[in-house]
Amino acid sequence: MDQLATTGRIAWIDGDVARRARVRSWADGICSIVEYEPDGHLEEFDAFVIDAAHPRISVERFIADLRQRGLDTPVLVIVTDKSQIGPALRAGAWDVLREPFERECCEAAIRRVRERQSLTKTVRALQLQLAGIEEQHGVVPLRELERRAIEKALAATRGSVEKAARMLGMGRATLYRRLATMSARPGSA
Repeated sequence: MDQLATTGRIAWIDGDVARRARVRSWADGICSIVEYEPDGHLEEFDAFVIDAAHPRISVERFIADLRQRGLDTPVLVIVTDKSQIGPALRAGAWDVLREPFERECCEAAIRRVRERQSLTKTVRALQLQLAGIEEQHGVVPLRELERRAIEKALAATRGSVEKAARMLGMGRATLYRRLATMSARPGSA
């Protein structure tokens, strides 16, 4: 069974005391689950888990604040209803945990976040290498230009594939194919 060992320090932002205690018992001795203090230092954490129904903290505002500070710390959102999934992902959550969840589901979600973090670091390193090659030769490959355009369109439309496709002058199915091709290429985001 996978362990939470690689997760480091996770801030658990959850109004559900019983759920928090349950997860803490799973993680005991494996990783550090701490309760987040609103005035805490966000940089201290490797990931955040936040309840979409938290009575005092808005998922959207919390993630926006993180990104505004230049932090790309992963955020997992606990949802109790399917209708909460879309808004959480559009706000910038890396993944969701749908309640009720068991230990294995929690571990799998955290593992996916850690894998994505690792891939993101690799992609950034490759992008820096690519930038060096571009500077040397003054040429940007067409695939790289296309990738950048797609990323900018998705960012501008807050992840809406339909709107991004319109913005890029292509069909939604075409954009989905391009995204699938981009993610299948080594070193792609």
